[in-house]
Amino acid sequence: MHAPVTLQMLDDDDQLLYLYCRDCGHEKEIPPLSLGLSPDYPVPLVSRRLVCGQCRSRKIWSTGQLHEQPLFEMRMRGQEKRHRDNPK
Repeated sequence: MHAPVTLQMLDDDDQLLYLYCRDCGHEKEIPPLSLGLSPDYPVPLVSRRLVCGQCRSRKIWSTGQLHEQPLFEMRMRGQEKRHRDNPK
């Protein structure tokens, strides 16, 4: 059995920590060591220590960055494309 991925492993790979609320769909990516948890803390267990900032649910899913590029960069490109396709 493999050891779980830790916050330090994500940081070493320049990946963000992806957090998703199963109740309201709020999602966020943050630097893995920004929570103040031990660098050896297992990523799957991070969700047990968090509450959704939008709906206050504790049903959080935590994993490593899902996409090659951070979500905020993908969203910015999507907004730029919408503005080009639909000028006012």
